[in-house]
Amino acid sequence: MSVQDIVGTTFQLNLTTDAEIVSELASLCKIYNLTPQELKFKWEAFALNNGGMTSPTVDLVRQLKHTLQRDFEQSLEPAKARGRVTTKRDVMMDISDYATDMDQDTNADVLENFMSKLTGDAIARERGGVATKQIRTNAPTLLYSQPSQVSSQFAERKATHVIDEQYNGQMGLRGQLQSGHSPASITLAQKPISEYRYMFEKIRDKADGLDDRIEYIASVIDQHYNLEGNFGNPARLNQSTIVAVGRICCDASEGKLNDKSVMLETSRAIGMGKRVKLDLSNVDQYALFPGQIVAVEGVNNTGHTFTVHKILMPPVPSPPQEALSSQAADQPTEVIIAAGPYTLDDDLCFQPLEDLMKMCISTKPDVVLLMGPFISSMHPIIMNGAIDETPEQIFKQQVSNRLGELAKHSPTTRILLMPHSDDLIHEYPLFPQPCLSPQTLGLQHVQNLCNPSTVNINNTLFAIGNINVLFHLGKEEIAKSDTSTDRLGRLSKHLLQQQSFYPLFPATSGDNIDAERWADIQIPLLPDILILPSQLKHFAKKMFCVSIPATYPSANQVAPTRNW
Repeated sequence: MSVQDIVGTTFQLNLTTDAEIVSELASLCKIYNLTPQELKFKWEAFALNNGGMTSPTVDLVRQLKHTLQRDFEQSLEPAKARGRVTTKRDVMMDISDYATDMDQDTNADVLENFMSKLTGDAIARERGGVATKQIRTNAPTLLYSQPSQVSSQFAERKATHVIDEQYNGQMGLRGQLQSGHSPASITLAQKPISEYRYMFEKIRDKADGLDDRIEYIASVIDQHYNLEGNFGNPARLNQSTIVAVGRICCDASEGKLNDKSVMLETSRAIGMGKRVKLDLSNVDQYALFPGQIVAVEGVNNTGHTFTVHKILMPPVPSPPQEALSSQAADQPTEVIIAAGPYTLDDDLCFQPLEDLMKMCISTKPDVVLLMGPFISSMHPIIMNGAIDETPEQIFKQQVSNRLGELAKHSPTTRILLMPHSDDLIHEYPLFPQPCLSPQTLGLQHVQNLCNPSTVNINNTLFAIGNINVLFHLGKEEIAKSDTSTDRLGRLSKHLLQQQSFYPLFPATSGDNIDAERWADIQIPLLPDILILPSQLKHFAKKMFCVSIPATYPSANQVAPTRNW
């Protein structure tokens, strides 16, 4: 396709009736070396700053050209302020800039470093760059080419290949791969996350999204408890008992939630977005956190405080209907799941990943799911800048090559990759994330998953979210109970009840959540297995039984249940 054809498709323009507009846009692509998609992004920013026009015209495209030219000239001003940019004719090599003392004790290594540095700056001058003096630091050098010491430390670790916790251990493992064993069937249970522009969210759109979340959970609660939409305004003075729905929040913008600071924020449709203080003294047990959407039954006698008699939690999402009626897979399925980082803090040798790949080659599992970060932005060596190659090059050498060996020796194994917000090889440092680009990473033998994803593997539904939400939920949650409860299971249940991989609001510092993409982090169906990497202690357990359906307030009705 020609540039004009791609421009017409990108901007949704007719090549016949809008030929002049398409020609002008194609010209901008050539002049400023932009792809049609990049030009569309610049057009959207231009239109947003000038009243929100939707369709380009010839005059508007020419105005956009002036804007692009102005931005281009402004980008050259810092270079001009630092000094005249040298050209190839102006190349001059000044040995005094390097301050190297070449005496008789100079060894070959110093000479080699000097010559490589000299050659590198000469090339920079020839390319029109501004040569500067190099400042040597005490940062460590790249260690993935020196694995001997680190490998010995990793090899001498204690408790290798030990099962720490097991659920249904009596069932045993799959064992050796039988002849005629077909590759696992993998299908996505929800639409993949498409590429999007982040850091463009507006306050009004964010508020609308928060309101939509309350109204959605309110409808789920209404249907589950058979309330017939009889929600009241908890912020209004009343003498009768009502049921209200809203978002749990704290009475202060800073500080941790406690039983005396709990407030309920209503939607604009139910309570005009007002907040009311909750009195929880009459509630025997609860587990609450900021951002949680619940229904409360009680009364507001004073107009200032809503006295809660009962908290109605939203139900978990419905299970997939086909999973309830269809038979399980005829053959057992072995899935190995691992979460990064895959190397130690003091090296980039990726010895843990090497050990994992050797085990996968020997056992030949049906599916290997690797969750990032693969090249973490928080790795000490990378944070110190002590690397000589790009993150993509490190990934190809240390990760892609090992995955290629697994694909070569175990062709029936399906390999899945899921990114993380700390990944330097991904252009989306936030949650949710589209999948990794196979073209960028050079991986043709793997299947890339979005973060989060809901995947059906041999008729078993996996819900996978690669974010440390359990750890942050545990820090923000307040709970009260007369009996001992399973804290880790309760934290996981919060996600299913809120039908979201990240129900916290506001998000914890360091967790970047795009408010306009909340639909992409919903848990649409009740999974068979929920995978949540975390800093908390590992666990594997049955969480609860699902009742289908349930009603409120009758306590005598018995509903069919399904173990989960």
